[in-house]
Amino acid sequence: MNKMIVLNSPASGFNKKKIMITLGILILFVLAVKVLGDGIYTESSPQVVETNTAYNSEGQDSVKSKIDDKQQEAAFFAGYRMEREKVRSKEIDVLSEVINGQDNDQQARVVAVNRLVTITENMEEEMRAEQLLKSIGYLDSVVIMQPGTATAVIQASQLALEEKEELKEIIGRITNCKAEAVSIIVNRGE
Repeated sequence: MNKMIVLNSPASGFNKKKIMITLGILILFVLAVKVLGDGIYTESSPQVVETNTAYNSEGQDSVKSKIDDKQQEAAFFAGYRMEREKVRSKEIDVLSEVINGQDNDQQARVVAVNRLVTITENMEEEMRAEQLLKSIGYLDSVVIMQPGTATAVIQASQLALEEKEELKEIIGRITNCKAEAVSIIVNRGE
């Protein structure tokens, strides 16, 4: 009577699974510490600069003023984009409700779909125009599409008339607007 007993070792399978889960948690922990550590270092960096420049209060005020101006400029463009996306998101939600609503007639759905397509096209044209402006050397910009018109707010100290006309042509081509229907506004960050 030779009986062979084969034991499947659930304990060893469990241990492998337990080890893999533990390793995964450990990796996530290390990544979290790294991310949080980088955030803490970045947040404290301006304090180090301020501490090191404290001996020259006039220079410090000048540096702080320039930093504040840059932060305000960046905040303007970022804030505008965020607000634009928030408004669009609400509009898209409403249009989606009209499109998916069982109580809405076919004509309302068609109008909602057409408006949704227009919003999507405007978003794409604005993004392409903003990226093009950045690629030709403007630090930041916001392009605003309206039916048949476009407005570009550009971060620059000043623009010559020729530069404005060239930008109108470029933005007009991207946004499918006539150059006369494109407005250029300079944000000097003042």
